Amino acid sequence: MFFENKKSSFFCLGYDICEEYSQISYFASNADKPDTLSVVTGVEQYNIPTVLAKKKGESIWYFGKEAVSRIESGDAISAGNLIANARKKIPLQIENTVYDPIALLALFIRRSLSLLSMEAPLEHVSRIVFTSRVLDEDMIGILNQVKQSLNFQSATIMYQSYEESLYYFMLNQPRDLWLKDAFVADYSFGKIWMYRLKLNRRTKPVVATIDKIEIDDLALAKKELPTDTRKLEMLDEQLLYYLKKNLDKSITSSVFLLGEAFKNTQWLQRTLKYLCNGGRRVFQGNNLFSKGASIAAMEQERPSEFMKNFVLLGEDKVRFNVGMKLLKTGQLVYYALVDAGVSWFDVGKTFSVILENVGTIDEPSLLAMEVIPVTGGKPHFMYMPLDGLVSRKRRMTRLLIQLDMINRNVLRVHVTDQGFGEFVPSSQKEWIREMTLTNSLNDECKEGVISNLLLCAGRESNNGITLRKFDIRLHSIEELCYLIENNAFMIEAEDFSDDLLEWIENGCLLEPLASELRFLKNNKASSKKLVMTVIDYVKYNYPEKIADILSAQESSENMDYYDRKILRAKFMVDAGFLANAFELYTEVEKSLPDTAISKLCRVYHNQAVILAKLFYFDSAAELFLKEYKLGHNENAFISFLCAKRLELSDKEYVDFVSEDHERFTYSMEVERIMKKVLGNYENSNEKQELDKISNSYNEGNNQIYEEKIQKVLSDVKEKYRLMFRN
Repeated sequence: MFFENKKSSFFCLGYDICEEYSQISYFASNADKPDTLSVVTGVEQYNIPTVLAKKKGESIWYFGKEAVSRIESGDAISAGNLIANARKKIPLQIENTVYDPIALLALFIRRSLSLLSMEAPLEHVSRIVFTSRVLDEDMIGILNQVKQSLNFQSATIMYQSYEESLYYFMLNQPRDLWLKDAFVADYSFGKIWMYRLKLNRRTKPVVATIDKIEIDDLALAKKELPTDTRKLEMLDEQLLYYLKKNLDKSITSSVFLLGEAFKNTQWLQRTLKYLCNGGRRVFQGNNLFSKGASIAAMEQERPSEFMKNFVLLGEDKVRFNVGMKLLKTGQLVYYALVDAGVSWFDVGKTFSVILENVGTIDEPSLLAMEVIPVTGGKPHFMYMPLDGLVSRKRRMTRLLIQLDMINRNVLRVHVTDQGFGEFVPSSQKEWIREMTLTNSLNDECKEGVISNLLLCAGRESNNGITLRKFDIRLHSIEELCYLIENNAFMIEAEDFSDDLLEWIENGCLLEPLASELRFLKNNKASSKKLVMTVIDYVKYNYPEKIADILSAQESSENMDYYDRKILRAKFMVDAGFLANAFELYTEVEKSLPDTAISKLCRVYHNQAVILAKLFYFDSAAELFLKEYKLGHNENAFISFLCAKRLELSDKEYVDFVSEDHERFTYSMEVERIMKKVLGNYENSNEKQELDKISNSYNEGNNQIYEEKIQKVLSDVKEKYRLMFRN
């Protein structure tokens, strides 16, 4: 049975993918150790032949032992050596159909994994670690494509070498087995592979290394033991020679004999006698690597305190810690980018930072990365200049940083200028640099660099959220902090809408902040409390700006409700949010009591000014007149006449003022005002520019005239559009 106890919440798999045989080990989350899937119930037969075959004339595929049997009987056609074909990337023709070799390998893996579904569905798998003897760039590329083909939604898929699987297996054995060196000999009648695990306990964490040796001399023509006694004795003698050559060099706690050749130990007379002397413990088996991979998968899923004391430095392992000094929630911290001991092909990090200040042409902004060798060498900084980054205000440049590694010594850094939302558009500039990590200082290194970066909180939201009140679309929590900073007096508790809190939680992935804001909102917290909760969490704003935000919020809270609304609407007018301001004035007008004459007059006046700015002079005149009738302010009446002067033709206006003595009396003041305005216009830059355009037309320069007049019209349209947004 795959699972005696089905109460485990998840399990991890170790998949040993080999040219001839594959194995699957599993580690249940409620188990103390892993086990290996047997292809025959009740028998320790772990090897699944890495074979795929197609039934002749039909689209039916067989795998493993059944595939071998069907091929031998002539009922099916072999898909060849699956891994070798995938490496060659040569399409394979079977009967009249051409197949992708990687797709065939993925089919074999999928079918072999189906053996698990009899006991536990694959959706319960949390992580799969594939392990392979040769994990070079070609094999990683193959496994990457297989991973995409498998398309497991619930499982994380990773890869590691046999050396790393040996490392995890051994450190999960009793301590006396790895107190000194641990040795593995893997022999299946071809090459013999020898591995030695060594621990350097003088370092902290303890550094583990694994030496690997390949020996061709014991390879046999047939994949089986010879029947001749003399040949068996010679094979035993040769094996003993190579084992002595490696084991006599150091003290070894344990020896593991793996592979088909060691299933029958009858021929190992002299070898076993030697191995069992000197206090060494000797084991025989063939599922060490798949078990080690399953242990690694569980360690990734549920890290243990014990394994934190060790780090493996194998051939594919990074031997440097790489990080950056940057501000995180207001504190200068070391931010890890690459951890020593990880496989170089597993390195991948994406994050965003805010640049404190943009550099100059002579001194461009730098990304400084601290490199700390773990095998000796002095810590140092390597840097990446961001040449050509345009100058901007402080903390208004967001950079997306993506890292991966080309090999265990070369770090690739990709930086993209994201701008700062709709406040500052991106320049679309990108910088890519490959950095060779080294133990010693060179011309590219610096001994110390002051941090110029602020780690972004949460993530940048692709869709963003539009705050209608400010006619701006936000894509990050830092942009919200900037908006608050520049509009502190206008921020109200109702601005923290359910939509905004939903965006903070799911768009920015800041669930803790969203939860705190919801709690405050449900308990009727003030706008000041809500605003400062955001500011304190993100730590984007400078201290002096925070003081201004507090002052504005406190001033707002101390004002009368209607005065606060009216003043906020005025801020909107000054910021160009005319439509929003008019809507807020209308809201105040509807809620004001009839006795609040002074406030109503202010509302009517400001509404009229907005409409006049938008060229609705007839509606503006009506509101100025309402203001006058309510407050008897002569300036309101003059404003009423000015609006009518702009609305009507000259004749219509003369008739209009002549009908009423009061209108006629104030009309002289209106003309004085209009004359002053026209005089100011005559001396303005706009008038001079229009005169130049007119001269171009009079001189017959039609092309220049058309270009200039179109630009003026475009500018006016844009200005009007901004005035009338929303």
